[in-house]
Amino acid sequence: MPRVLVIHRETTEAAELAARLRAVLRRALEKSPSARYQSADEMAAELRGSSASAPVSAAAAPVAQKSIV
Repeated sequence: MPRVLVIHRETTEAAELAARLRAVLRRALEKSPSARYQSADEMAAELRGSSASAPVSAAAAPVAQKSIV
């Protein structure tokens, strides 16, 4: 039986949202407490902005993405 590779292609919008969410999580998990969100409200506001077109204050570092599942 032939082997089939399924390639998952995210839409540009979904890929951008995923990158923005990774940036928020990266900031939330920073080693230095001063680099993390200072309150749950601050993080919640950032997450609400991540679902819209508002810019994310957490800097998004380039991340390699796998597209083959």
